Amino acid sequence: MKLIHNIEYVLNTSAFNCIYLLNSAISKKDKKLIGFANTYFNGNIKYLYEEMKKYPGLKIYFVTSQKSELKFLQNKGVEAYYCRDTKKIPLFVKTNVWITSHGTFCIPSHYLYKLFKKRRSKWVDTWHGIASLKKTPRAKGLKNYDIGFVSSEYYIHYYASQEKGISDKLKITGFPRTDILLDNSLDRQKIISDLNITKNKKNVLYAPGWGNPDASENKEKSLFPFEKDEIMLDKLSKFSVVHDCNILIRTHPNWERDNKEYSTRLIKKITGTKNIYYIPSSKFPVTEPILYISDILITDHSSIADDFILLKRPIIFMDTGIPQDLLVFPFKDRAGIVVKNKDEFMVALNNCLINPFEYYNNLKEKQETFVKKIYKYSDGKSSERCVEEIMKLIR
Repeated sequence: MKLIHNIEYVLNTSAFNCIYLLNSAISKKDKKLIGFANTYFNGNIKYLYEEMKKYPGLKIYFVTSQKSELKFLQNKGVEAYYCRDTKKIPLFVKTNVWITSHGTFCIPSHYLYKLFKKRRSKWVDTWHGIASLKKTPRAKGLKNYDIGFVSSEYYIHYYASQEKGISDKLKITGFPRTDILLDNSLDRQKIISDLNITKNKKNVLYAPGWGNPDASENKEKSLFPFEKDEIMLDKLSKFSVVHDCNILIRTHPNWERDNKEYSTRLIKKITGTKNIYYIPSSKFPVTEPILYISDILITDHSSIADDFILLKRPIIFMDTGIPQDLLVFPFKDRAGIVVKNKDEFMVALNNCLINPFEYYNNLKEKQETFVKKIYKYSDGKSSERCVEEIMKLIR
């Protein structure tokens, strides 16, 4: 069955590319036509799309490789199409700019570009997170783009040190997804209601990274370090009862993908544990509202901490033993509490929950210094700056 599916995909893709080439030969670009291409409508893509909708004269739409995401978006009123839809080729070939956050796969001409190394449209990379690991595919990928957005001068030097000839493509704009963390537009009570979690409690978010080989991790890593997952869940549940708080767990989608059988069993355990809520990206694809209602973040080396830091709330880093020389910023440079075992973790969690102001006062100077290093702007206007750079491309 899988072989038949693969053969069908190859045949359909080949037919799509042939028709695309024929249409390209006779079609002219529409300067004001802009396509967003990503698997999911979230993160920088979502917020930049919504910002560009405000600009009269621009024609924008979204393409995805997932049929389920397409159906969901169309029901929500988003102009969205399947990225290999033969019927939409006339639209695709007229598109002047393509904007992505996870590489070029969802751009309709992806395979043609890989084959011929030529393209008629302009490409913009927003990326999907601040780099936390030194080894990242973004630097090499930026060679394929006209411009890429970064958050500070530090990251221009960082990416340019990994790949020659890309520094001029990098524009310091900040990331659109962080704007709503700063502009007071979110409604805490509505978000809590949408997530269906208990109101009038503090929320503790646990959001670790996945088993990334580039971090010398096993793809089948457990959900928690320091203790067996089931035992840790029971401890957190008891802690939440004593402290009257909610524990929110949001795993990286790759963790579920790489641990399907185990993650399915563990998720059942999570959903049946008192005061613990599973908030998967498959059901809640947009992360920022979840960060906004979280009073404490617990993570490992995940770059989610670099978004959350803008909220000036406690961050607990779990040191899972990853070699520090693999990280862009080792734990000693991060503005948070680093814990190395279960006892340190429970003490840090207790202290952050009881007295978050003491946490902030102790780390205020370090936090402010770190924010200035990774963000040139923290004003809630990154989306506007990104649009300005895109407008320069199409003039």
